[in-house]
Amino acid sequence: MKLSKNAVIGGLIVLNLVIIMFFWLNKPQHPPGDPRTEIIEQLSLDSKQIQEFDKLIKVHRLKMVAYHDGIRKAKKAIYDNLLTGEDDEDSLFNILGRKHIAIEKYQIQHLLDIKKLLTEDQNPAYRKLLNHIERIFQPGPSHPPKP
Repeated sequence: MKLSKNAVIGGLIVLNLVIIMFFWLNKPQHPPGDPRTEIIEQLSLDSKQIQEFDKLIKVHRLKMVAYHDGIRKAKKAIYDNLLTGEDDEDSLFNILGRKHIAIEKYQIQHLLDIKKLLTEDQNPAYRKLLNHIERIFQPGPSHPPKP
């Protein structure tokens, strides 16, 4: 059975439209935004609160750089241990673990410092924010992929 030229062209056009619709329907609903903006919007911060929040962010970023530098140094010590064959691997991993725990504790303190900026009326939004805080800081889309 021979297909006509028009049938083949029509089929290709329909296939292209189906592909375009597939990608259009599966695009992310919200482009990934920066955490600062998302937090400001969700908590409805006023201008004074935003100024204080920006100060907290600045301090937080500096502290996180220091923490991550410490983690890099601890990892380097572990990798160097591979070369030297010394038996202090467990203590090096304990140091690395304590550094990770320190980061998590500092993250919690940062969230508590943000809470101190809020009015009583903003506390429900803060609680709602905490329910999905991990998604705000994850790379990629802030919503789960469609099944």
